[in-house]
Amino acid sequence: MTHYNHPRELTEESLRSISLLQETGAVIRNQTVLLKGVNDDPNTIAELFSKLTANGIMPYYLFQCRPVKGVKDQFQVPFKEGVDIVDKAKGMLNGLAKSFRFGLSHVTGKIEIIGMADPNKMIFKYIQAKDQKNSGRIFIREIGEEEAWLPENMPL
Repeated sequence: MTHYNHPRELTEESLRSISLLQETGAVIRNQTVLLKGVNDDPNTIAELFSKLTANGIMPYYLFQCRPVKGVKDQFQVPFKEGVDIVDKAKGMLNGLAKSFRFGLSHVTGKIEIIGMADPNKMIFKYIQAKDQKNSGRIFIREIGEEEAWLPENMPL
């Protein structure tokens, strides 16, 4: 698993290292974090994912930035903006480059961010859940304009 967040990180040296791993038969996938001011526009995500697939690296996840100390107010992108970026980037991509999931690693499990149900409601789906009753569960939540994370104690 690689962790490229911007196309400029795909340097000759890093791609040479990936190539050596691929020669051993390793399948390389990439996880990216959506970061405000770094890769928070569809063109950057599309360029990154196109270059990844051109080099045999499969985009796996685009993660919503966690609200950790020192990052929350600096790098988090609101959910609604993130969904718009993902939808527009996927519209510029084809094939395996658009096969990634937009999601978050939440305290309750790994959750896919599906998209908007209406202007104020977002659709989510548990990919993995700590509580098995939520496994595969789809849920809809009202989302504020600046909301960028789900509450840890969210009622389900």
